[in-house]
Amino acid sequence: TQLFDKELKQLKAAVINPTDSVRFEKGIASLLFLLGFSPALQIETQAPDILVTTPAGQLAIIECTIKISDFQNKIGKLVERHNALLQSLKSIEHNIPVSAFLICGLPRAQIATEEKILTNQRITLLCQENITEVFNQLRHPKNPDDVLNDAAKSLANRRHIIE
Repeated sequence: TQLFDKELKQLKAAVINPTDSVRFEKGIASLLFLLGFSPALQIETQAPDILVTTPAGQLAIIECTIKISDFQNKIGKLVERHNALLQSLKSIEHNIPVSAFLICGLPRAQIATEEKILTNQRITLLCQENITEVFNQLRHPKNPDDVLNDAAKSLANRRHIIE
């Protein structure tokens, strides 16, 4: 990737201060690839923005947004699509967990939503701060399976606190 994008300048521009949602989604998929995930951007409009798999076969469903006005809509879509994927997998007796992520190009302070809503819906929110931190980890990325396992543990801990 760095052969074609020196110092990852274009990738950083696409995901750190995004202005174009399509470019943001492509940038997030590229960043996930650099972290060792296998991302798939969806062509169908009634699908999640990105699906990813890990080396061990774990799945995650991702919705991306760069605008506050899209935030609640994206949560609804993510919950609906996450549940549909879980039901589809269950119907073929392939009961594997599927993580759900909402990736927002804005700083966390600009996002007015209750953490409780995201936690109850089993959604992990990643914001501009998280994306910036990922660039610091690119030289020594964690195993993608560990990333999803850690996210699931964190979500379970937050759910326990809320209950």
